[in-house]
Amino acid sequence: MAVTLSGMTLYTNNDNEGGWGGTDGPDTYNVAVQGTNSESWLVSKNSSETGTLTLTPGTAPGTTRSLFIFWMKSDLEYYYTDIQAELQSTASNYKTFVVATAAVPDISGDFKPIALDYVNKGTSTGTYAPASHTVTRIIVDNSSSGNIRSVTNNWIDVMYFGAGHAIAGTTTGDLLFSEAAAIDQNGTNEYGILNNFEGIIFSQGDIDLTGTALTSDGETLVFIDTANGYDRYNFDITGTATFVDTAIRASGTVDFDMDASGATAFSMTGGSLTQGNQLTLATGQTLSGVVLTDQNLSSITNTPLNCTWNISGLVTLQTGGTLDTCTLSNSTSTASVLTDDLADLTDCIFISDGSNHAVELSSLGSGTMAWANYLTSYAGSDGSTGNEAIYVNVGSGTLTINVTAGYDTPYIRTAGATVTVVAGAVTTIVTCVTTAGAPIQSARVLLRAADATADFPFRETVTITRVTSTASVAHTAHGMANGDKVQIRQAVQQEYNGVWVISNVTTNAYDYTLVGTPTTPATGSIISTWVALEGLTDVNGEIEMSRVIATDQPVTGWGRKSSASPYYAQGSINGTIDNILGFSSTAALILDE
Repeated sequence: MAVTLSGMTLYTNNDNEGGWGGTDGPDTYNVAVQGTNSESWLVSKNSSETGTLTLTPGTAPGTTRSLFIFWMKSDLEYYYTDIQAELQSTASNYKTFVVATAAVPDISGDFKPIALDYVNKGTSTGTYAPASHTVTRIIVDNSSSGNIRSVTNNWIDVMYFGAGHAIAGTTTGDLLFSEAAAIDQNGTNEYGILNNFEGIIFSQGDIDLTGTALTSDGETLVFIDTANGYDRYNFDITGTATFVDTAIRASGTVDFDMDASGATAFSMTGGSLTQGNQLTLATGQTLSGVVLTDQNLSSITNTPLNCTWNISGLVTLQTGGTLDTCTLSNSTSTASVLTDDLADLTDCIFISDGSNHAVELSSLGSGTMAWANYLTSYAGSDGSTGNEAIYVNVGSGTLTINVTAGYDTPYIRTAGATVTVVAGAVTTIVTCVTTAGAPIQSARVLLRAADATADFPFRETVTITRVTSTASVAHTAHGMANGDKVQIRQAVQQEYNGVWVISNVTTNAYDYTLVGTPTTPATGSIISTWVALEGLTDVNGEIEMSRVIATDQPVTGWGRKSSASPYYAQGSINGTIDNILGFSSTAALILDE
């Protein structure tokens, strides 16, 4: 199978077009770039002449996104003042385009496809209605030519309407854009959208990859800057596409939107994206080892790995979006990355030009977050210069940022929230796997203090009062911080019991939010124990947290999956969180169904 193209609708091939007036009919010598002939034209010396094609398109041209493409060559490149194209819906409603001038003779001795963005470009007289197009006029101003020979000197060939190409089917090899360009440039087509010049594919139209297996390996695709064409191209991926070491870029002052959010599957490994406007990716897609330069905006819902953003705008991490081992250098935005959780960034390198934040943080989350990234040229103190590493754009509340050992300590700008940065955090991670070693997603894990030999509470007696949904715990010298978790047990009123995220921490107290309206104060022999991990494992079977651990902390707990099939029986977890090395444990769970 091979790729196929659609999207461009033939207006006329001009092989033997009877609708012309003011020109000289089909060329005597069958000069043509497409088909068998073209419309020939002798434009006299020292005159301005108009060729008029009266022809209603068989299919109404697009009205919101479309081009008019026509092929033309002229032997008057050294003589004409300019060449103009005019698209009419009525005699008093039309758009005019200057397509060549003496200074920029874009139409010369070789046939060239001219693209007109008639929706957004051109000089309007009245209101041109593309769906009612009836007349196309070409005006050659040769009024200052001097004494030249009176021979045929202009040829007009095939004409199309359309936004660009939808590329369907499957590639026969791994040169997607070359295969598409070969079809475009076939003499029976000559759509004028794609041009393969010395192995580089140039496009002056939109591209939508709709095929079921499209592969590009080591190619270069360039969206070109033309006088009357698009200022911003659409590059959409709605089928299945794989790029390996392929470069996509724009030239001149134009850019492109690359949208893979609707793709069946998309993978890009290596290669580059240059001078893009909006990049939109979807969950599960691969972006690995790609260099993005002058990329205005990026919307990420997957996990780019080992990618680089150079001199680019804001990278927004949507739900599910993370960055792993990426470099963000000299951002043109006020922040390199916008996220609601610092855990979305792992082993990244941020390099400032002296005027931007590495991260704008839009949420406090649970009140504690880990930081495990590197910084260069950011502010050396907290403040509001605009060059602090992290801008916490939240007006109130408290946040503790635990800096994982070995990573750079960020300085903070805040919109009002109280932020504490604690250096030297270590990572605690538990992985749940099957007996065959496969990761188990959505297994529940609980890991808590195992005894009272370290700094964190183990079954310490507390008292609890309640106001509305806030439970306030009196707990002497507990040593915990905002965002930590505790396990409350043995309250007679069951609503108080459970694992809770604590806030409003002071030396001898903290709060948590409960559901219900139990009696206050709580009764019973209530105890509190510090919890290192509590929650569900991710797709890799992992759950983790980072925190400063002053002294080695013994922990104990379990992992199990009882919420949905396949079910796994409870497996134990025991060990010690090392205050330098952290803690990593794998729990092999036995199938229980």
